[in-house]
Amino acid sequence: RASPGRERTPDPNLPHIGPRFPPKG
Repeated sequence: RASPGRERTPDPNLPHIGPRFPPKG
C-alpha cells in the first residue's frame, strides 16, 4: 500500500497533493 501523496510523499520535491497536508507551491 504505497500511494504517492496519500500519507507520505516519496520525494519532497514532488508536488504532493494529499488530504493530510496542503500542496506546497
